[in-house]
Amino acid sequence: MKLRKILAAGLSMTLAVSMVVTGSVYAGEADTETVMEMETETADEAIINSDTEVPEGTEVSEEIETTEETEVTEESEMPEVSEMPEVSEETENTEETETTEETETTEEMEEPEATEETEITEETETTEVTGETEMTEETEETEVTEATEKLEIVDEQILAKNSTVSVKDYGADGTDKKADTVAIQKALNAVKKAGGGTVTVPKGTYYIEQSLVIYSNTTLHLDDSATIKRSVYFSDKTYDETIGDYVYGPMVKNYVGTEDVLDGYGYDYSNDITIEGGTWNGDAGNAGGTASKPANIFQIYCATGVTIQKTKIKSVCGLHHIRLASVQDADIKNVVFSDFVYYKWADYDGLESGAEDDGELNAGASITSEALQLDNYSATNVCKNISVTGCTFRNVLSGVGNHRSKVGGNISKIGATDIKIANNKFQNVANTCMNLYDFEAVDVSGNTAESVRSFARVYKGKDCVISNNTVTTFTSGNQYDVFRISNGAKLSITGNTISGAGNTAIKVASKSTVDITANIFKGEISYNAVGVENSTANVCKNTFTEGSIGNIAIYFIGSKGTINTNTISTAKVRPIGVWNTSSVTQIVGNNVTGGRSQGIYVLNSSVGEISGNTVTSSGAEGIGISGGSASVGNIVLNKVNKAGAEGIRVEEGAVVTNIGGNSSAGNIVTASVGSGIYAGASQVTNISYNTIDTAGRKAGLGDRVV
Repeated sequence: MKLRKILAAGLSMTLAVSMVVTGSVYAGEADTETVMEMETETADEAIINSDTEVPEGTEVSEEIETTEETEVTEESEMPEVSEMPEVSEETENTEETETTEETETTEEMEEPEATEETEITEETETTEVTGETEMTEETEETEVTEATEKLEIVDEQILAKNSTVSVKDYGADGTDKKADTVAIQKALNAVKKAGGGTVTVPKGTYYIEQSLVIYSNTTLHLDDSATIKRSVYFSDKTYDETIGDYVYGPMVKNYVGTEDVLDGYGYDYSNDITIEGGTWNGDAGNAGGTASKPANIFQIYCATGVTIQKTKIKSVCGLHHIRLASVQDADIKNVVFSDFVYYKWADYDGLESGAEDDGELNAGASITSEALQLDNYSATNVCKNISVTGCTFRNVLSGVGNHRSKVGGNISKIGATDIKIANNKFQNVANTCMNLYDFEAVDVSGNTAESVRSFARVYKGKDCVISNNTVTTFTSGNQYDVFRISNGAKLSITGNTISGAGNTAIKVASKSTVDITANIFKGEISYNAVGVENSTANVCKNTFTEGSIGNIAIYFIGSKGTINTNTISTAKVRPIGVWNTSSVTQIVGNNVTGGRSQGIYVLNSSVGEISGNTVTSSGAEGIGISGGSASVGNIVLNKVNKAGAEGIRVEEGAVVTNIGGNSSAGNIVTASVGSGIYAGASQVTNISYNTIDTAGRKAGLGDRVV
């Protein structure tokens, strides 16, 4: 009778037990990713050649069963794509399942002498390595003897809670180009099983070819000289119908398997996760280049208590460096986000035209994908209480926020709440520094932006304060507004310094309400400095005295509000213009100079009061009221000097109650080229107590000298 089946079963069992005894199989929880990669070797080839026979007289117990083939592997190298199948409860050392089968010959079996017929011809050697067991192909000769008793299966040592372990303890090697996914994940799994702790990554470069999973109560700490890099053989990917292509898995995520495991969790799938130090390299290519593998680097969903700090995240294609969805109580600080790589098949033409296409904004690989996205996974659980401070965003498409402008799928609410974006640096941003789509209770303050296309897009939302930021844009090939406020947003923009604009510096549209106060506008602003369309704005105490404004400094169309105490000298067309059915309460206390047209101009709009303004060297009228539907209550206490036409002109059909009106309310007009005050056939109730200095020019029709 042949010994082949006996020895195949015996050695297969011995190998399996040996692996478990030496810690090579990690007995993780059901949702834990496995920590070893296996290669298949047939029992026939690994055990014995077919010529070995059992000596005569030897009985074999019929209870011996051939076990399933056990796979053993060496560490995977970069050229090989390793798989990390999930470890289930069933794989947890099989808890004596296999070893309890009778693997030894019966007592009646006569022990053969140590002959070549009874020796295993395939050499096997078990080499013990820190944290894992490696089976090499060259092994010492192993004899089957009566001493083959049932071996006890021992699990890996259980760590104490809050222990600190190094990935090198589990086999990671930062000095070569082999994949370290298995070793790093083993360390994360061990900390998870202990109930929490710290995993450290020493100096070196570590390659991963599948997503790492970080669990609750875990800190992943990289040495400042450590880099974790996405392998070119990264294999995790899913098909995304929104872009019609595969999206590759993140380098780090907080859940096992697919996203649907998060359903119903709100903010409580994970808690207390920290990632810090070192560099994460998505290896998508150089900044500004193109690639065909869109992916996020960090992806944390449905979690409470997330800290990402003092780390560098670079080279991401098409999507986000960090994507937080339905996360609360997160602190993102002192992180460097850099090097966005354009997705090969996305349409980025809107970057040049300044157009906002809703389909492009909501696409999987959007024309405005943020380095740090604040999104929501569950229906109503938006990100909340998020702090972003001391970070640098360099060579990215957009900085912070969320570009989702509509609900859809399982998302019934968009936006974020209680957000702080403060003291960050934005450098060479191709689209916008921050997208605040339906954000509430937002503090954007103390940030510096250099060479950016746009600073903030605010869509809906309320209780947002954007203050004390310094913004410098690039104008070549730029048709974007620096601030774009729309769709009923409510906020204040105060104390900012804005240098240059591809289009309008601050544009307010579609029923929004904004206080624009104490800002400084300078540099080359291509169109209007402040443009308010179908909205309400109070534009006060702003300074427009350096650089140039291509059109109008403060422009209202179909809007409400006030325009008070601004200083303007750089508008090429006119300093202040109120047009087409606007209803402005006051234009008061402004100091305006220059412009080739009127200093202050009201067209087919109503203004309660134009008073206390100083208008100097306008190209046409100092103050002009025009249009059959124009109406002004009082034009009083203004000083108009060196107007290129009339000092004050009210055209036919316009209605004005008082120009002057009493001894304490008169206007002073000096050195105007045309008439001091021209009323024509307009409906002016009272023109009195004004002072018109006619020196240096010929008096004209309509002058009133009282």
